[in-house]
Amino acid sequence: EKETGIKVEVDFTEYAKLKDKQVLELSKPAGDYDVVAWTVFEKGEYVAKGLLAPLSQYFAIPALVDPNYDADDITKAFLYSGALVGGKKGYLPGPTQALYGVPFGPETSILAYRKDIFEQYKLKVPETYDEMLQTAEWISKNVPNMKGIASRGASGHQIVHAYLLHLSPLGGQIFDDKWNPVVNDATGVKAAETLKKIMDNAQAGVNTADFGAETNAFLQGNVAMFVDAHKIAAMSRDPKQSKEYPVIVKQLECAAVDWRPLIPEWQGINAPILGVELSEFATGKKTAKQALDDAAKKIRAEMERAGYYSWTSK
Repeated sequence: EKETGIKVEVDFTEYAKLKDKQVLELSKPAGDYDVVAWTVFEKGEYVAKGLLAPLSQYFAIPALVDPNYDADDITKAFLYSGALVGGKKGYLPGPTQALYGVPFGPETSILAYRKDIFEQYKLKVPETYDEMLQTAEWISKNVPNMKGIASRGASGHQIVHAYLLHLSPLGGQIFDDKWNPVVNDATGVKAAETLKKIMDNAQAGVNTADFGAETNAFLQGNVAMFVDAHKIAAMSRDPKQSKEYPVIVKQLECAAVDWRPLIPEWQGINAPILGVELSEFATGKKTAKQALDDAAKKIRAEMERAGYYSWTSK
């Protein structure tokens, strides 16, 4: 306020209600908010609905730009995924892109592990997926009252999140560049089978586990490894949440911006299609290939209804 003369009032809203409130307010001719903190998942939908203003116009006015502001200091992967709209696929960088936001709270996934367990049993910290799966299985079989790795697994969004966590590092995607579903290709199937191996060596009740159950299993010392949101790094150092066990975190080397399609149609694909089919596989009702083939057919139908193939050459 001293620098600009602008008094800022911050209104905090429960995450589950955030999108509905933002859409309502931003759709009004004169809403109560000038600036909103939206999640990366909503950027394409908000821009398509005309709810956000491009920021480039403000950077063109010298009086509004701090000369010390260094846009190059923003991690490119976070800028691409969180702030750019209108490029390749509508949400990736490209010649037609525009800036609609500035990232301030990025998220990535990391590997966290029980240092004491690894030292006691002289285990090598895994650096590849094969090593991680082998280590998880070994711990489950050889360390008393301990499972190898924590995971989500509840039907719907939770199991999809767990699947995408492994799909991208293994080189897979949901769509190709022409919006054809490729989730059922060899890499997609491998990612599903990888998730199943992880769930087989995860905490009790993994088939109904959300992020909270997954983190609790690790923080309470019931599993030796954790691969998910980097939030675990701070949580594991909080004595109120993790009282006994030393933890080291190691970031996985994966910088794929297109780990999940940031399109409005994802809401109808995420839990209703992939969430159901992946659960069918995880509970043994279908093979990975059968589940993902069925998912791909349903996803294509969803995209066709949305008009994604109207420009495709016959």
